[in-house]
Amino acid sequence: MTAHAGSPLYGANISHAQFLLLCWCWTRKLGADAAAMFCDVHIHTVYTWYDKFRAVAGHIVTGLAAAIWSGSEKMGGPGKTVQVRVADTKHPP
Repeated sequence: MTAHAGSPLYGANISHAQFLLLCWCWTRKLGADAAAMFCDVHIHTVYTWYDKFRAVAGHIVTGLAAAIWSGSEKMGGPGKTVQVRVADTKHPP
């Protein structure tokens, strides 16, 4: 299966399965050595993708925190549903 332009996997030399496993390893805070063995990738691949995950997650969390705690806009509350589109968050260049 090939990745389309604009996809995080476009031009990457890992499979979709390895990408998903790397995501899982990162969310579980698995060390780079263990993740490399588990996903069957080079340790530098793990470092690269962990850095990308941190960069994206950092921008999303920072953007959400700013929106939630800015005081100018109230979000959520008891009985409210809050939806945030990824397109509304700033991603690293």
